[in-house]
Amino acid sequence: MKHKRWIASTILAVVMACSAPAGVWAGGSSRVVDFDGTNYLLEDGTVWIQGKKGYEIADVKLSSIENGYGLTPGGGLVGLDGGKAVSLAQGVKALAGSCLLKQDGTVWELGGGQVGGTAPQASLADCGGNLTASMNPSGQIYADGKFGSGKLVAAVNAESVVSLRATSGKDGQDSVFVVLYRTGKLEAYDYLGFDRADLTKYVPRPIVEDAVSADYSRSGMLAVVRKDGTVWHNDISNKFKLTEAYPGLTGASEIVYFSDSYLVLRMQDGKLEAYETGSGKRFEMELPAVEELKMELEATDLAVGDKVHVSIEEKWEGMAARTVPLAEANVTIEKPSLLQKLPDGQLKALAAGETDVTVVSGGQSRTVHVTISSNQALEGGAYLDGTMYLPLKGTFKELGYSVAWDPGSKTFTVKQGSRVIQLKQGSASAVVDGKPLAMPGKVQTVGGTAVFPAALLKSALGASLDWNSSYQYMTVTMGKAVTQITTPRTDQIIRQEKLGGLTRLIGKSYWINHFDSDYRFQKVTIEDIYPEQGGSFTLYFRLASGKLVSHTAYDASMVSELLGNSENFLTADPYKTYKWSQSTWSLVKQEKVAVGMNKEQVLLSWGRPSSKSVLSSRGITVETWSYGYSNYVTFTNGKVGAVYGS
Repeated sequence: MKHKRWIASTILAVVMACSAPAGVWAGGSSRVVDFDGTNYLLEDGTVWIQGKKGYEIADVKLSSIENGYGLTPGGGLVGLDGGKAVSLAQGVKALAGSCLLKQDGTVWELGGGQVGGTAPQASLADCGGNLTASMNPSGQIYADGKFGSGKLVAAVNAESVVSLRATSGKDGQDSVFVVLYRTGKLEAYDYLGFDRADLTKYVPRPIVEDAVSADYSRSGMLAVVRKDGTVWHNDISNKFKLTEAYPGLTGASEIVYFSDSYLVLRMQDGKLEAYETGSGKRFEMELPAVEELKMELEATDLAVGDKVHVSIEEKWEGMAARTVPLAEANVTIEKPSLLQKLPDGQLKALAAGETDVTVVSGGQSRTVHVTISSNQALEGGAYLDGTMYLPLKGTFKELGYSVAWDPGSKTFTVKQGSRVIQLKQGSASAVVDGKPLAMPGKVQTVGGTAVFPAALLKSALGASLDWNSSYQYMTVTMGKAVTQITTPRTDQIIRQEKLGGLTRLIGKSYWINHFDSDYRFQKVTIEDIYPEQGGSFTLYFRLASGKLVSHTAYDASMVSELLGNSENFLTADPYKTYKWSQSTWSLVKQEKVAVGMNKEQVLLSWGRPSSKSVLSSRGITVETWSYGYSNYVTFTNGKVGAVYGS
């Protein structure tokens, strides 16, 4: 409950501006729960601050507001003037009228210095005009102003006290504070109310025994909410006596604001109402309705694993547009197993399917339909006797279902939201939402994987099924969401198609020449050729020792060039082709050339030269082979006569 000190003209303007039946802010967490004459506090801690250009959302969450100040749940004091929330202090326990009570028990003026003459280690306080009333945990109530400086006025049971309310009236006169007890008793202390028998003591003046809330106006008018929900006030001529109830005002629970012209009340249903004391008119304190609500996703056609940013904007009547963070928005995902809200303001696609994303605010809603397809084909399907079977766990998890296995009953239980499907190993009957459903085949294990007939997805979930006989795979479509499930034959067919004529090379043997000096002249067999993404191929060679080595070529033509070049591979065992001495083979394997070697031996050792030149005279032929970088071999009548190296 708040203690307000605003002039009547200010509250009149604000209440009249907010009294039009434009519709309350939708959602319990967005209800207006406090009003300080200018600013609005909502149930979720959001604060609408009045600035020069209308109302705007503050970038802070508060637990209470008063007199243009706010208190955070952590005890921080912020100023709300000028349309901005400015941090001012920490360690604040409560706002107390025109003061604040700190956690250390001291009382301070709002925006000013410490108040003197308060109860030591105060636990409750209130300031109104020139009067401060405060109480400590021992129940000692102190007052200053007209009472004196730090005057001990009363000693009560602290646990029985609900609130203190202080006012000094106009020009500092009529300094009075009231104490409200949990029993409903309301009593007042007047600075002139001495005990005639002991002038050092004050005598409380009883007001009523059934109060639940009380507050003063600056003129000294006292308003009291009674247990029956009516609101009574005193007479200026007798400020300690409630004379009559405000007509037509029932169902109240707390006074939030009080002036001579207006009351702002928290009603028993939690809403705030303004009551015009002169005319008896009642207005619900409500923010204008949302004029326009927008929600946009970066994309609505997603693949499993994708993340997309969400932008949400509210445009309120007469107020600035507000960008709402996803974490704070009232957003509902129809199928949360498909789409997940992330703390960074994105949505993440978890599984394949279709779902609606809906944001609600101010009585308006916006819905975006999202389609999520699988980002890659699922493996594990099986085509048996004309029926396509799908991998049970993989398929349902890809569609956003949970899958549980009970080994005792040999039953799979598949769930998404309220939908439940039960599949029993070895049975051709499913139970869908409690009803039996026949399938064209039984649940069985193929290649170590439990599978079920794909037709179940059509009969139970309304999916569309498309069997591709050319490539032996099935496409499952839920709305516009697409998932493909392959069989072992799918990869084989696609692979054979990509390999084309290269399949004839699989199983062929070669002998390594200059392709790899570590394995020169060893026999290798092409065990496999695997087509990679982008059109390249990886060749897997098996050595005689059993070791597997690989090489990747950019395209099919390079595979043929690689294997067809004798510089890289030989098509026959060189040891059987050439009957050379052990010493010659030793030189060739080390890629060395020596005087006396013939051309075949040099070719096998160094490879083909970059250029040749021949000179013949008088029956002698001299041939020179150049290998670049000043490396030359000279043959005389077919035999190496000289070797030149850089």
